[in-house]
Amino acid sequence: NVHRTFFSSMKLHKVDDNTIVIATKPIVREGRTKKAKETTAIRFRKVNDKETKVELVVQLELGKGVSKWAVQESLKKHLSVVVNTANYFTKYLGCHELSENGGKVLGEQLLTRLSCREKEYSKEEVVKAFIEDNV
Repeated sequence: NVHRTFFSSMKLHKVDDNTIVIATKPIVREGRTKKAKETTAIRFRKVNDKETKVELVVQLELGKGVSKWAVQESLKKHLSVVVNTANYFTKYLGCHELSENGGKVLGEQLLTRLSCREKEYSKEEVVKAFIEDNV
């Protein structure tokens, strides 16, 4: 198992009244591998009072000789950022405030929880806990 830690500098740019961009670029550290790098850009654009569009771009360089497993784990980690962000913001909207897309996200969250549940929990317990957390 290879654990990679990325060090980056982060800059916040206010593009206009409705748009913020957060950009990261790799910091090269002495004595560390220079081949593993992560560059990220996240754009937040306000659509209306209850909706913000979020775009995430990640350029990931893991270096040579990286196993298929390490690449898959790194991709899972980076893709989970999108899911976790959607979950975080969806939780703050009431059910009556969700758009159609927000309802789909909530449904996907429930299905994910059900498919990843521990064996000791029944489907009913997972659904009940999900409702308590989100309604």
